[in-house]
Amino acid sequence: MTIIAACINDQGSAIASDSLGSNGWNCSTYGSKLIQPFPNIAVGFSDTYLVERWVRRFFRESITRDNEDGWKNNPNAFRNTVEDSWDTWRQWMKDRGHGKTDSSGTFSVPGTVIVATPKSIFVLYSDGFSLVPECGYAAIGSGTNVSLGALAIMKDSPPKIAVEAAVQAAILHVPSCGGEIHVIDLKE
Repeated sequence: MTIIAACINDQGSAIASDSLGSNGWNCSTYGSKLIQPFPNIAVGFSDTYLVERWVRRFFRESITRDNEDGWKNNPNAFRNTVEDSWDTWRQWMKDRGHGKTDSSGTFSVPGTVIVATPKSIFVLYSDGFSLVPECGYAAIGSGTNVSLGALAIMKDSPPKIAVEAAVQAAILHVPSCGGEIHVIDLKE
């Protein structure tokens, strides 16, 4: 019950979120826990508080190993490092009985993540699939469709303005989105 939007173009990149989350049937404002800043990197997550555990435990460790400038020197290697940490977390969850395996044998855990740097954005899905959006923008959470529409219209605007507008559109049109908007502007 949230929205996270990211956009990248020749003016930089940015990621934004609302601050409304849910715990069962209750919605509450969580502040800025939905997007976590790191030096020149930001991570946004939806669907579960357990993804925050990945950020604290596995992601932080992987960027320390890869060097916090890895995104700049070799964005593909940095993405591979982050994907490896996501896979490690998924295995950690599976070993503890979290997640589920569907009829095709694909294991999924709760949560979806957007990782943004000044040079790239990519999405990590619960089934281990990752995607670099060719369009230059992505959104996850309850307000995805509304936010993607806003981002499509504003993709050539400064990313900070585009993601803030995308989150605001979701807040206006999706009942499960709301609260304060948090934006992280990423520039080299």
